[in-house]
Amino acid sequence: MNVYQLKEVVTEFLALVRRGSGSSEEDEKRLALLFSALTQMPRGLVTRPDQSIFPAPPALPYQNIRDVVERRFPSFGSYDLSRQLSEITGQTSIARGNALDDMTVIASALFVIHWRFENTSLADALVHLEQCVDSELASHLCRVQLYLQARRQGVPN
Repeated sequence: MNVYQLKEVVTEFLALVRRGSGSSEEDEKRLALLFSALTQMPRGLVTRPDQSIFPAPPALPYQNIRDVVERRFPSFGSYDLSRQLSEITGQTSIARGNALDDMTVIASALFVIHWRFENTSLADALVHLEQCVDSELASHLCRVQLYLQARRQGVPN
C-alpha cells in the first residue's frame, strides 16, 4: 500500500461515516476492509519527518462526531470484552465496550489526519497517522474489528 492509497483509506472511511455506501450490511463490510487496511498499513513510509510548524487542526466536539456515527451505524452498541479478551489472552475479566464510542474515537482521530493531509504536508500527515494507528487507535480498531466479526458470525454481544 502506498502513501496515496493510505490517504484514500482515511478519506473513504470519513465518507463512509458521513454518507455510507449502501446498506448497513455493505457499510459494515466496507468498514471491516478499511480497518484491515489501517491495521496492516506499512510503517516507516516517512524517512524524513517534516520539521515545519503547522497550525493546529480544528477541534470537533465529541458529541457532534458521535451523533454522525450513531446515525450511520444505529445498530452498533455494547459488546462483551471479556469473551473477546479471554479468547486472546486465556484470562477472564468482565468488561463492556461500546462500538459507537470506539467508532467515535476512530472517526475523530481520522478527521484530524485527513485535515493534516489537506492542510499540512504528506510527511506530517503520515507520521501522525502511523503514530495514531500504533497508539491511541490500536485498541479501538481491534475492538471494532472483533465486534464486526462477532456480528457477522451471529455471536450475541
